[in-house]
Formats: sequence, structure tokens, C-alpha cells
Amino acid sequence: AFKISYEKEKSEWEVKLTECHDILNRSEKKVQVSASELDQLREKLRAKEASYEEASAEIKARLEESQDDTQNEALKSEFAALQKEYDAFKISYEKEKSEWEVKLTECHDILNRSEKKVQVSASELDQL
Repeated sequence: AFKISYEKEKSEWEVKLTECHDILNRSEKKVQVSASELDQLREKLRAKEASYEEASAEIKARLEESQDDTQNEALKSEFAALQKEYDAFKISYEKEKSEWEVKLTECHDILNRSEKKVQVSASELDQL
């Protein structure tokens, strides 16, 4: 009777341990995906900043060379549009970055809880 009870309880804890390992693996993958998305987002920002700096420098150089007031106004307008586009991108970037950081934090929390469950299940199996 004890052995039957033992085998049943052992089987239940092995199932729980397997489920915990599955959750742990999925959580680790989600952490990797979230971290990768954040890295890609940062790369987009670097590319956008470089593009903005290049376009900004070009407009400023043309503005310094220009003697025509009409052309100067057009260049200033072009620069203002560039600045507006860049500012909109930065706002969008910060929002998306914040969302991915929240997801990453949630994944880390799930991962930590899963690791604890695995430890508890393994400990229960050891105690059997």
C-alpha cells in the first residue's frame, strides 16, 4: 500500500516538475525574444539618429552657403520638417521601448517564479 501511494505521489510530482520545466523553457525563450526586440529597437534608433544627423548637417551646410532669403526659408522649413519627423520617431521609440521593457520584466518575473517551482518540485521528489 505504501509503495502504491509512493509511486502515485512520485508520478504526480514528476508531472509537476515536467510542467514547470516546460514553463521555464517557454519563459526563457520569451526573455530572449524580448531582449532581441529591445536590441533591434536600439539599432533602429541608432540608424535613425545617424540619418537625422547626416540630413541635419547637410541642410545646415546648404543654409550656410545660401545667400537667397527664399532658399533660406525653404531650408529652414525643410529642417523643421526633419526635426518634427525625428521628434515623432523618438516619441514612438520611447513608447515601444517602454512596452518591451515591461514585457521583459514580466518574462523575468515568470522565469523566476518558474525556477522556484522547479526547485520546489525537485525538492519534493527528493523528499519522497
